[in-house]
Amino acid sequence: EDTFNINDDGGQSLVDLPRNVAKALENLQAVEWNLVAEVHASRNWDTDQSSDTEGLYTTARILINKARGAYIKFPYPLHDVEAELNSINDKVVLTSIYGIGPDENPLIITGEIDGLGRDAGVQLEVKADVITVNQDLINALPRETKEAVWKLFDQEAYRRLLEAEILSELAPTSLFGMGSLTFNVNRERGEHRPVVVEGELVLDEVGTVFDQFPYPMEA
Repeated sequence: EDTFNINDDGGQSLVDLPRNVAKALENLQAVEWNLVAEVHASRNWDTDQSSDTEGLYTTARILINKARGAYIKFPYPLHDVEAELNSINDKVVLTSIYGIGPDENPLIITGEIDGLGRDAGVQLEVKADVITVNQDLINALPRETKEAVWKLFDQEAYRRLLEAEILSELAPTSLFGMGSLTFNVNRERGEHRPVVVEGELVLDEVGTVFDQFPYPMEA
């Protein structure tokens, strides 16, 4: 069992970690963390030894705390991240990634990554029971979802309404607000496989201005 530490001033290099652990941390875009890794490796000597990894069986359990980062498929900045990852060869199970967002509300990521290369399969769930709906969140959403959500928050139209002083007392005092989030990221293992994102963003007490009908509303 080994302990690794890294921070913005440098420190332990990812190349010193087992390959599957290093790849998982790369996907998490972790820039500061404490990590404990328990790694076991064995080899089946009855197999063809034509490569260094032929017949090699590795397992690892990784515990992370005091981390900062954002998962590559959902780049929402998190701090005080605590995580447990378990791996068998090139499959990594994200047993739990628990972090605090910029709004100080928690977010949880679970799932698995099957493979280390560009052909890796992905099955992830991202969940937040309470989350601030603002630029940080919307910009972290997948591209198609992000474009659709931004249509509900036309900042330029809202600015013009404020300058014209035509907002009624019933209009929202600001854009954005609160909500909850649950979505899944799925990709089958293999070359050129699409990434499928599905789920829901529930808006609650949110000020909106729809770009096709710029009248302020509160949801």
